[in-house]
Amino acid sequence: MSLPDGGVSLQPAPALPAGSVAADSTGPEPLYPSAFYFDRALSRWVPVARGSLSPDGSSYAYPIFPALDQEVMRIVDVRTGDIRAYPANYGEFNNGPRYVVLDYAREGIYLGLAYEGPVGGLWLMDLNTGAIRDAGPNYFSPVMAVAGSAVWFGSVNPADPNPAPGGIATPPDSVDRFDFVTGSQTPWLYLPGTAVQVVAVDAAGHPVVQVLHGFSSTDKAELLVLTAPGLAHQVFHGTWSELQNLASPIADSHGVWFGSPAGIYLYSPAVGMRKVSDHAGYPGNGCT
Repeated sequence: MSLPDGGVSLQPAPALPAGSVAADSTGPEPLYPSAFYFDRALSRWVPVARGSLSPDGSSYAYPIFPALDQEVMRIVDVRTGDIRAYPANYGEFNNGPRYVVLDYAREGIYLGLAYEGPVGGLWLMDLNTGAIRDAGPNYFSPVMAVAGSAVWFGSVNPADPNPAPGGIATPPDSVDRFDFVTGSQTPWLYLPGTAVQVVAVDAAGHPVVQVLHGFSSTDKAELLVLTAPGLAHQVFHGTWSELQNLASPIADSHGVWFGSPAGIYLYSPAVGMRKVSDHAGYPGNGCT
């Protein structure tokens, strides 16, 4: 695949419609570090990340661990605070893999397994019974994002002559799409020698992929939007340290919003990446 030559500069743009930013002190204590999301449907903050909130904003899910070999998934009603709890043990384990919430969808709660490394595999919890079934790629495929009828996951291509060095595991150099409806798996991106990660999926279902060409602060880094298998549009390139400042992306009908210490940026296919606010911060929901 080919990428456009040259960089994409982040150009200033008019401020957000409100014209000002005010801190909101009404948020709850997060269940996990940096886990906050604004439930716009009910106009309140919830103490979980975006993927843990139901599509209609009525409930959210998170795991607890009452004992070393036990895990329970809690589903909380946002309006009433009522809690439903279901056992969610993955076999018999002692400090082994635990379920984490990847996406709270209409058909159920998608779970992955995590333990000292990338989240692997995909399971679906029934909202009425709490039953958990296998729903996707095997445990050794790091799950990057769940969106609509597909899951995006990473893999290391055995043909890569020089894969990026990793810690517990070699970082993926490829992005594949698994379709829940057809059960088919399609390669979308392969960049040998790099570390790739899907950081968001836009409203059209296109994944936004972070590409690292090394792990030092001055190494090259990019953001790509994949529009079809083997086709990508570069929306940012710079250094690893610059890319790390663009964080917490959230997609809506306007495009993909990124927060940073220098302000808030919006990517859209028509305009590219532009700065829309000088206020340091990170998106808490989409923008109407």
